[in-house]
Amino acid sequence: MPSVLAIEILAQAVAVALTEGDLGGAPMVLAGIDDARFESPLRPADTLVVHLVVEGRFGRMIKVRGTLSHESSGDLVASASLLLAG
Repeated sequence: MPSVLAIEILAQAVAVALTEGDLGGAPMVLAGIDDARFESPLRPADTLVVHLVVEGRFGRMIKVRGTLSHESSGDLVASASLLLAG
């Protein structure tokens, strides 16, 4: 499975997490990706764990650091800082 899907998983997770906050209801657009690292491959049957940390807010923009890892082994799959605008 293409590693770029790991970034999509992180971006979708941020959008879902923000639906309950004060940005809820606003469509989120991926505005930037920084420091993306791909550590191990994704396989179709993998169960993954997403961890998100808000690094900062700038009006209707938010910067989030995300990591994606395998649930069973804990091995890191990918990590990146994402900038989303709503």
